[in-house]
Amino acid sequence: MPGHALSLTPFQERGKALQKSGLPLWAPFEDTDEWELVINQVNKTGTDEFLKLGMVGPTMHLVTHTYSFFKKINTLLAGSLWHTETFSFTRDLLDENGEPTQDHFELWYRNSLQCIEELISNPMFEKYISYVPECIYDDSTGNMHVYDKMWTADWWWEMQVHKIPSGGVVCQVILVSNKMQLSGFSGGHQAYLLYLCLRNISKGVHHKSSNHAVSLIGYIPTSKITCFSDPQIPKYRLFHTCLKKILEPLMSAGSNRTKLICVD
Repeated sequence: MPGHALSLTPFQERGKALQKSGLPLWAPFEDTDEWELVINQVNKTGTDEFLKLGMVGPTMHLVTHTYSFFKKINTLLAGSLWHTETFSFTRDLLDENGEPTQDHFELWYRNSLQCIEELISNPMFEKYISYVPECIYDDSTGNMHVYDKMWTADWWWEMQVHKIPSGGVVCQVILVSNKMQLSGFSGGHQAYLLYLCLRNISKGVHHKSSNHAVSLIGYIPTSKITCFSDPQIPKYRLFHTCLKKILEPLMSAGSNRTKLICVD
């Protein structure tokens, strides 16, 4: 549901605070050149080498090395924070002492509702987001119904008319997961990466990774389960237990409705 008229998005709040302090919108950077460097940055080594170039040094007023560069980045809006939770499984296999065995799994996740609000309040998507259903026809008689975007579907109309209270809108969430090998620093572990996107945002926008219209909300563990004689069922149970934890804020919002500050 839309927020109050006087509510501000996180981006608007930051802009208002900068304006009140007499700082430009691209603060803490000196000018738009330094800001462009931030959003187009390469890896740490490449950034350091770039900042050491003779032609670059005199033009970069406040950023002269990687340390100060990333220190400034850390002052920008951080978004939803990461949390961790450990799950333990005790089942049917015993150790050499006849005691039940256990496996421990670590879940990393972000608040899914906060991630949705970050997307729906992002000014970058203002021209590409829809809050209401539409009917599109390919002929003047209205017989050829065109189903193009999610908000042109019959389902969206049914939800808006029969399920959503007056003044509310549909916020459709899509979850995507894929299995990935983590870095060597993680001990060679694998995880299911869980992504979230909103179908209120045009598919042409969230299909392009550089638009950052898809949020990574969780690393679901998929390590080998050794404390069961048949590990397949607990493997599924672990996945759904983690998924339930990540989506707790959405289950509550879906049942009770919630107010979000939208980009408009």
